[in-house]
Amino acid sequence: MKVYFFILIVLISFSGCKQNQHKKRQVCPVLETMKPKYAKGFKVDYHGGFKVVSLLDKNGKPKVRYVIYPKHKSCPLSFENDISIPDTINSVALLSTTQAAALKILGKESLITCMANTHLVFDTAINKLIQQNIIESLGFDYQPDFELIVKKKPDVVISDAEYSTQSAVFTKLSQHGIKEIICQDYKEQSPLARAEWIKFFGAIFNEYEKADLYFEQIENSYLNAAKGAASLAKKPTVFCNIPYQGVWYLPTQANYTANLFAAAGANYIWKDAPQNNALNLSLNFEQVFQKAKRAQIWILFSAEKSRSELKQKDAKLENFDAYKSCKVFSAAKRVSAKGGIDYWESGGYHPDLILNDLIQIFHNESASTDSLVYFKKLNP
Repeated sequence: MKVYFFILIVLISFSGCKQNQHKKRQVCPVLETMKPKYAKGFKVDYHGGFKVVSLLDKNGKPKVRYVIYPKHKSCPLSFENDISIPDTINSVALLSTTQAAALKILGKESLITCMANTHLVFDTAINKLIQQNIIESLGFDYQPDFELIVKKKPDVVISDAEYSTQSAVFTKLSQHGIKEIICQDYKEQSPLARAEWIKFFGAIFNEYEKADLYFEQIENSYLNAAKGAASLAKKPTVFCNIPYQGVWYLPTQANYTANLFAAAGANYIWKDAPQNNALNLSLNFEQVFQKAKRAQIWILFSAEKSRSELKQKDAKLENFDAYKSCKVFSAAKRVSAKGGIDYWESGGYHPDLILNDLIQIFHNESASTDSLVYFKKLNP
């Protein structure tokens, strides 16, 4: 069925839009719609000879539309107020290392001409391109180097629209004919939903079939692992993170991390707590210590490599039972020389590997760093 669908799209003629004489405008019927199975933030509509990739709001309505059409054609008049992008992208600027991971999966990393946060890149191949100055640094994601982007003149810049400080930059870039594509995979709270944004990149870069096949493999691997974890009777008590500037931020309810813990068969202490900061809780040390002192396992998503390093940040942290029993794990196994954590770079598109790590940590008493992909057991 999938093969038929892609053949159908290829064979559709470029004369899909017709003139509506009554309304004096083009009518371009949707021939096929790709609605993600898990992700809620985008969809892809296929028309005759072009496609429209839409970013969706929380009600499922398009808020931004990218019209992707053959380079030798003109953008259909019905979509002239949307963002038009030729279907052959030859160069791209990135504002996130996660976006680089997505392009690497699709074999498109050679298109990257410049990117933000290059000091945080973990991937060896992309780091080599940075060292060779093939990929130039844009500085920090919250204030990318406008002049360098204009100089490199990429076909598109991919951002996450997370920082208000980026708005002025993109307003000026649009005056130079440089298009912004917004990827908001990080807003998805289901691990599979976040990974399914590989299809968003597949649609943008004309690699949808490759993206679809990749996601199918990830989905099967993730669901099989979750099924195995669901059959386990033991559910160890778990908590995560450390205080930051006096505040201990914890995921809760529908949060991405809480969903991972649930799928891995853990009894996450704050799984049912009402959030007081988006999908998180903001607590102080005493509030966390009161509930998590006896917790069996402690998970960190930062780069600590030893328990002594943890203690140096706050001596009170050694009072948790998980610290005393050597059951602290951090996402520090794959960290670049400059501190780039691969969990945050490629992990979103490999939720099956993260899940398998957590299942081992939660249910295998002898789990060690050697048997894990992203996580590291903290020794003294």
